[in-house]
Amino acid sequence: MMVRKTICEGKAREMPVKLVRHQVNKGLGEALQTGLREGWLIGDAVIVMDADNTHNPAHIREMVAILASGRSDVVIASRFRKGSVVQGVPFLRQMMSWGCFLSMKLLLPYRNVRDYSTGFRAYSSAMLGRLISNSGEKIIQESSFACMLELLLRLRWLGARVEEIPYTLRYDLKEGVSKMRVWRTIKRYFGVVSRYWALDQLPQPQEEPLATLREQYRARA
Repeated sequence: MMVRKTICEGKAREMPVKLVRHQVNKGLGEALQTGLREGWLIGDAVIVMDADNTHNPAHIREMVAILASGRSDVVIASRFRKGSVVQGVPFLRQMMSWGCFLSMKLLLPYRNVRDYSTGFRAYSSAMLGRLISNSGEKIIQESSFACMLELLLRLRWLGARVEEIPYTLRYDLKEGVSKMRVWRTIKRYFGVVSRYWALDQLPQPQEEPLATLREQYRARA
């Protein structure tokens, strides 16, 4: 962990990037929220991906181009599209992903979405601004791996338009041991679905331009 921290700090001095980190590990959900809140303030798109060699950044150009076209608010690198390749993923995790896909299609279908749990996504800052303005202190409640599902469901009730692209998941190149606990994650998935299933839609106050939302957010910070 200290080696990775040192590498990140070194690269932040060499490249035009802003390094943001928690002093203590607060879990995936908190890391995701911090990244989204920081990212939407400075760019037109925010990319979320795993940094363990499983996600190829070569797909980012296509994802950003789709957002820039204006036809989608979220772009998902999906394991369930024609042309996608999945390598090295344990059988139990594959079954969990398929189970999530099938259960969501039945209970909380989302147009154009097949991969509800992947962490490789691109979000438009305009949509993130709407999401943050409709949120309190927290964008999502989940701190576990189920946070990716909850975030997508929040966007669903905001009417975010989604597009998926195929990609190659190289789990066989993953560095280190996965921190996901499969049965605990499945339990958390059910918890998220049970909370959101009964919802109709999120309250939608009058929309403000992106620049105005940024100013309001900075003033509260």
